[in-house]
Amino acid sequence: MAYYEVWGWDAFAREEYLCGRYPSRRKAEDVCVRLRGNAKRSQGSGLRDTFSVREVKGDDIKRQEREKGEQVMWRSYKDESLRECAEQLLKQFRELSPAKLEKGKSQKNSWRKEFRINWKDETDCFDEVSLRPYCRDNGRLRFFMDVSVYCKKTNERGKVTSSLSFEGDLDEVFRWADTKKAVEECVATGKELIRFWWESQEEHG
Repeated sequence: MAYYEVWGWDAFAREEYLCGRYPSRRKAEDVCVRLRGNAKRSQGSGLRDTFSVREVKGDDIKRQEREKGEQVMWRSYKDESLRECAEQLLKQFRELSPAKLEKGKSQKNSWRKEFRINWKDETDCFDEVSLRPYCRDNGRLRFFMDVSVYCKKTNERGKVTSSLSFEGDLDEVFRWADTKKAVEECVATGKELIRFWWESQEEHG
């Protein structure tokens, strides 16, 4: 039996998404017309979503669902795992006194100290998370966060880096590192880094 899927293309994110599956082409075309109208009213012409109809067979649907399930499995990780890593990293940082951290600062206003967790859970698609403090030109302290991500199917891996948004002097940063807000910012940044790595893998096919 044939079905008809409506697919959208997000011009801003440069990715496609499934809008729905219908038993007849006419129904799918009607949905396309409605979605195009909504996009025209709410989006500018340069970044407007586009929509199309694709015919799929029952076997195609089963294959797509199987591949999607496998892909989810290869990419999977738990928020709780990232949260545990963040809590351990921030604890490592807090256990180092401000005086010792200041003593370890180099002439280039960066610190040689890195706080690292080697994560051993095969159900997560990352195996290392780290925080690296650095000092901006204005004397305020920030962190780089690194996550080592890998594909469970091919074992292809890479490290992605971003900076956390919070900054302050040493005392402010030590107080911040002892809050739930600090943990959640680390978790959100880790999730974004993992998502970015998988998107870059898709782009390079």
